[in-house]
Amino acid sequence: MLINKARYLSYISRNFVSYKCEPQNKRFMKQVVLHIPENKYSFFMELVKSLQFVKVSDEGKLTKKQHEFVEGTKKSLEQVEQHLKGEIKLKTADQLYNEL
Repeated sequence: MLINKARYLSYISRNFVSYKCEPQNKRFMKQVVLHIPENKYSFFMELVKSLQFVKVSDEGKLTKKQHEFVEGTKKSLEQVEQHLKGEIKLKTADQLYNEL
């Protein structure tokens, strides 16, 4: 298979977690997106939450738009798998272009 679906979806959902640092002067805030190995994640989260100046946004909570993106990606990957198995036939690029 060209795409490891489970790994890709895990990557998408894990990378919507963000961390915000709030300095003394709240006018200037920085947001950092981190990629943490699965086996170090719980330790890292415990460490970050212990810092008073760091605000951790809701983990694992996707916005409606993000949820729609993940669901659409799942559906697309399932269609690609079905096409590769010969179960369904997808439209060609010319057919999609002609629909516009």
